Amino acid sequence: MRQLKIGNIPDFLRDLKPIHISYQNPKKKQVSPKQMTIFVMPDYLAVGSDDDFVRVPLNLYSAVELTRRWNFILPTPKIVDLIYQNADCKIPPHPLKPGPEMASPKYVNDHNHKVNQDTPKSGSKKSLKAGHKKDVVLSNRLLEKKNRIAIYGWHKPSGKPIQPLSTVHKSDYADYSHGVRLVYNQVWIKNQWIPIGDILSNKELAFALSHEGPIETLNHDIPIQVEQISPDCQ
Repeated sequence: MRQLKIGNIPDFLRDLKPIHISYQNPKKKQVSPKQMTIFVMPDYLAVGSDDDFVRVPLNLYSAVELTRRWNFILPTPKIVDLIYQNADCKIPPHPLKPGPEMASPKYVNDHNHKVNQDTPKSGSKKSLKAGHKKDVVLSNRLLEKKNRIAIYGWHKPSGKPIQPLSTVHKSDYADYSHGVRLVYNQVWIKNQWIPIGDILSNKELAFALSHEGPIETLNHDIPIQVEQISPDCQ
């Protein structure tokens, strides 16, 4: 976590990718869909340089702390789907043997190596990649179960995620299969920048970015418990 705080991330993660979204107001039944654009990191958070990096899982507290520091937000499950649909490079999931070592550095490094091996050599590091991790996401289910982390994704080539939306794990949990992809907290819509939180809390617009409709628990609603933050990445 310390390395992420000081900005030790690959440069390619700083090149955000636009995702153009067509949406219609279901109540007004508009004939012509409107457009909005969100901007996302091309891959999951990692520590290191462009040529030597490791994608690192984070628990909810660490992930939310970074979104606040860097002016980002966590994705919703629908945003995760949109990222996969628009990805230039779709990487198949690589589940490792389940067990008590799933959160160990060895599993994290082994999985990172498998993902890199399966990434097309022709693909640019800056290309939008998806499918190789479960996402830490925002969901209204976090209101139903306190002190939990919401996970979704790990899409198969068919487009169906291995991991349906789940809040089974506690907020301080993270393992090798989890990834944190940050979404810029401003949306380009109607030729102006609008905070993504305003979109996600709007009854008429939220459906464009959320299967659940308006999201009642955004990043700023999630408390940070410093004592539970993941160990520093070495």
